[in-house]
Amino acid sequence: MINKGKDLSNSIKELYKLLNTNLGDTQNFREIILGIFFHELKKIKNDEYKLTLVDIIIKNNNLIIYSYPFMDLIFGGIISSEPVKFIENFKYIEEEQSSWIDLINNANNDILNEIILNIFEAKINIYFESIPKIEDKDDQALFNKYYENKNETYIISDTSLDVFKDCAYILEKIYNNKKEGKKKLKNELILELYSIAYIKIYINKYVYFSHFKNQHFYGYEEILKAINGNAKNEVRQMIKIYVFKVFFYILGNNYQDLSNYKYNFHNINFYEEFKQRFNDKKDVILNFYMLPNGDENKWKIFNEYYDKFDSYNIAKFLKPVNEFVDYIADNGIDYFYMISTDLIVSNLALKNYANDKNNYTKYSSYVKNVFLDQKIKLPEITKKLFFLFSDEETFNKIMKKKIIEEQSNENKENKDNKENKDNKENKDNKENKENKDNKENKENKENKENKENKENKEKEINPIQFEILLYALRFCLQTTNQEKPDEYLYSKLISKDCLNTLKTNVIPGNNISDNIYIKNYYLIEKHLNTLAPNEGAYVCGCGLYYDIGPCGFPTKNGRGICANCGKNIGYDKLPSGIKGTHGFAHVEGHYRIFKDLETKEQQFKKYKDNDQNIPNKLLAEYKKDTIDPILEKEKYGICKVSKITFEDIHQK
Repeated sequence: MINKGKDLSNSIKELYKLLNTNLGDTQNFREIILGIFFHELKKIKNDEYKLTLVDIIIKNNNLIIYSYPFMDLIFGGIISSEPVKFIENFKYIEEEQSSWIDLINNANNDILNEIILNIFEAKINIYFESIPKIEDKDDQALFNKYYENKNETYIISDTSLDVFKDCAYILEKIYNNKKEGKKKLKNELILELYSIAYIKIYINKYVYFSHFKNQHFYGYEEILKAINGNAKNEVRQMIKIYVFKVFFYILGNNYQDLSNYKYNFHNINFYEEFKQRFNDKKDVILNFYMLPNGDENKWKIFNEYYDKFDSYNIAKFLKPVNEFVDYIADNGIDYFYMISTDLIVSNLALKNYANDKNNYTKYSSYVKNVFLDQKIKLPEITKKLFFLFSDEETFNKIMKKKIIEEQSNENKENKDNKENKDNKENKDNKENKENKDNKENKENKENKENKENKENKEKEINPIQFEILLYALRFCLQTTNQEKPDEYLYSKLISKDCLNTLKTNVIPGNNISDNIYIKNYYLIEKHLNTLAPNEGAYVCGCGLYYDIGPCGFPTKNGRGICANCGKNIGYDKLPSGIKGTHGFAHVEGHYRIFKDLETKEQQFKKYKDNDQNIPNKLLAEYKKDTIDPILEKEKYGICKVSKITFEDIHQK
């Protein structure tokens, strides 16, 4: 008797071995073999053959990294995004008996888990996007509150809320089983990843509605009850902490705003459980700590003095100066600047820190005494730069005022764009406005609060911009510090003797263009070669690249303003006469970029979009039309670096 699965498995193993021998474990090999596996999976449904394909992939991390399309296809037979079938997904996962899913459950591979998590998130997002599009009246009954009120916040009620409860229950059961040493659930890892993915998406929508749609959000009480659950266990704590994590992101990664947020007004009733954590947290607002590069010994010494400086801080700097005098004399100002910035100076962006925190006053006095010591041989300009933020009087009377003035000027430049966006959103809100009389008081209260918050914000230092300033100051300190002049070319370039320096040194050019189109083209190219198709690559008309996940298309929550030119990007209402699943900002030069025609056709077919509602170009087409003409005129060498270079989130 012929064993079809075995024969197919042997054939694909031989092909894999042949390609691997001839091409090696290269990117070209990985793309070819995974492309073959993907098409084999589409046409052959034999379980033994599926097992072989999965087995080959999970034994090679380099294949796993690029396996999103394959895994998306194989899990598509289990997980449904259709709202009517969605609640049955748990049943489908639990009942799946295929041997390939056992391999994945036992793979213990973080990369693979992350890919599966992303696949589930994409399918869950499609589910939420599909709820308002249900046509059958009987099916609409599963989402009764939404179809009775036509209020978008109700998409997380009814069936969606029931699924959230199921996910939280599953995670609690898995946690308790592990704690008590009980047997694992059937397909436990897949159940766990699915539950985590759903809870993440659900909480994101809950926080979004609480913050931005507060005046229309009526279903929060039952949701809060579901979040709190029947017990205060680690799973419930994790879910609540994730709520605060999403708020932190929405509030611009500003810890102070997170701590002072009016949670009760925005329907969050469990802040008190975590209040002590906020109060106990050290005052450190940097998103990225300043840390040294160098050998292990320098790192060890840095850590030793970092801890010592922290202990001085706790002691209000009532300590002798000699230890840090010697540290600066031996290692230069850079290390000391990193330590003092991480622990003290970065917190000047916190409201009233400079005035209310006694340790800043003590710190300022302490470092002045440190730099008075004759052992420290620093140029006067370096000392002055250091004390811009480390001298209490200079900061409070001069620097703080200048920083806030610069922020205000920048805000004025963006005012027109913001007003246009606000007017557009107000128009949309007006079109969807309902039950006006019942909501008027609440809306007025929120508008007043938003106005007060905005006015207060304009008088405070923006933490993210301040962090950039601190890094810029570090660069300035390095270039002006001439303790070791042979090591600092840049310091010599800005010295009085710069002409002689230019004559006696060669400054090489480079092939790295600062042209925004070219720089961002390489980012798009990298994106398309390394990320799955559900992570969409987009380009603004000004050349700035951005990405959209997890489904790859812009949704209503994804309206944006280009950080470079200020034009609309992401989601927008479609022009009259154009139809498609997703909205898109139809601005000249604004496209989604696809790697190839096959990927484009798959994505459009999957989500029922088209060339009209999502203007697009293939990568090769975009290069030919936009990039090649620029490259023909490009000249290499020293180039002026634009501001967007430093603001670009994709910079390393």
